[in-house]
Amino acid sequence: MAEVSNHPERNSYGETDPLVSFTSNAVLAYDGSGKARGEFGAINGPPINRLPHELFVAVFELYVGADTPVQNLVTLMLVCKLWRNIVEGTPSLWRRISGREGLSAVRKALSIARDVSLEIKYREDSAEMDVKTFFAQINDRVAQWKSLVINLAAASFDSPLAVLRTTAGLKLQTLHLIGRWDREWEGA
Repeated sequence: MAEVSNHPERNSYGETDPLVSFTSNAVLAYDGSGKARGEFGAINGPPINRLPHELFVAVFELYVGADTPVQNLVTLMLVCKLWRNIVEGTPSLWRRISGREGLSAVRKALSIARDVSLEIKYREDSAEMDVKTFFAQINDRVAQWKSLVINLAAASFDSPLAVLRTTAGLKLQTLHLIGRWDREWEGA
């Protein structure tokens, strides 16, 4: 049976472990707790803490859906303290804002997203709030809008688009307006 080494950068056979050796030299206080953490997590903690936080963010990006992004992020935050710290500390994860979630979810996403580009989605048939209330919450962040998808039952886009007409410095890259036309076509 091999003896356990007293050197954290060496395994039980006396070989150098490059991951542990690297992390013992790079210190990052990612979660603000003041505890020294290696770039790949705490050296003596569980192995999952050794993974780069960028890997978690990439996986979380794949998990977060367009319809209920805040609900999905809150679910991830319930898994463990590490995941909570990563989710709350990564504003880009909160860039998707959906009318399908409630007013408190929209406010939470806006507060954590800070200055990242926002992807806005509003579907009237599944929204938790009316179009005026939704856009009243996000209008002051219009300069951050990267994409805007609006699906309204009635083809009345006056309320959500009024802000676009008066905004200088708009950085909108994608605009999808979807509405129903309930009138008969009057062709020539």
